[in-house]
Amino acid sequence: MKPWAIFGLTHKLTETPPKWKFQAKSISTLFKKSLHFFVLDSGCSNRLLFEMDAVLSPQYNIHRFGIFSTQTPRHADLLIVLGKCNPSMEKPLFEAVNQLPEPYGILLLEEKNSIGKSLKDLGLPNVIGFFDEDLSADKIVSLLLNIKEGTL
Repeated sequence: MKPWAIFGLTHKLTETPPKWKFQAKSISTLFKKSLHFFVLDSGCSNRLLFEMDAVLSPQYNIHRFGIFSTQTPRHADLLIVLGKCNPSMEKPLFEAVNQLPEPYGILLLEEKNSIGKSLKDLGLPNVIGFFDEDLSADKIVSLLLNIKEGTL
């Protein structure tokens, strides 16, 4: 093994076997108190990103429900993948899945007219929801609440 040049590390910290080959436990009853999610844009148009920004705005105030956005997948319970997958985003997507702590869930949100490989065809583990319609911020908030309550 070649040593890593950065800070004397001897291996890349994300070289562990990929978690996505194994099924984690169900998250349906685990997040009664809080839910942290990380959003990954795999090739969507900006419309879904604008809807996710609206979800985080004071108009919806999802923090009062115990739902928070994280800056890294390592702190997230839920990975929200937006859009169909661009071929250059497949590797970063699987890397993000590998960094999720267990148990975790993945929510796939595609758009009707987006271009790329369908997220269903990637074989991602622990997919708790797949939607291939144009979702509004209201619908996304209700999805997050259903996931938090374990009813999705």
